[in-house]
Amino acid sequence: MTRTVYDIWERCPSGESLWRICEALAAEERQAGGADRDLVDPAALLAGFLGTVHSLLVSSVVYLEPMP
Repeated sequence: MTRTVYDIWERCPSGESLWRICEALAAEERQAGGADRDLVDPAALLAGFLGTVHSLLVSSVVYLEPMP
């Protein structure tokens, strides 16, 4: 599991959308002085998560549900 996947997974119980979580994580990384594009750009965070989530879904480690 990557840092990005773990950070997103950790925040999922908040009930926010994946996009909002990625925006918040990217903002926090920028505020901390991070410069890694994969961590400071919300679109890159989301793409990284979506590239990994399939293997987690297949093994029943995570599940996704639509926002109400």
